[in-house]
Amino acid sequence: MCSYFIECKRLQFAKTIPEIAEVCNKFKGDAKDELRKHLNRVEFLESNLKNFKRVIGFIPEKSKTFDRLVTNTIVPMQFIKDLPIESSKIGPINEPFVL
Repeated sequence: MCSYFIECKRLQFAKTIPEIAEVCNKFKGDAKDELRKHLNRVEFLESNLKNFKRVIGFIPEKSKTFDRLVTNTIVPMQFIKDLPIESSKIGPINEPFVL
């Protein structure tokens, strides 16, 4: 059975170059930025899989856990290739994710 760690972000649609740059700066994966917070949460969850049994009734297999960063709109960081997360794991809720 696969398990998903999904974090949802409601973000403002970036319309101008400065707005796009601002969003990209918040999601680079640097210390304490929004992407690093997501990655830290996923790392914490993956490190504590045994604790899930109390809540969901089973311990997820690490090899079958997947993380996603779901947004309400298309976001510029889903097109950046050098992030510490695969770009296929970032995207709007109305677009399908690839495993």
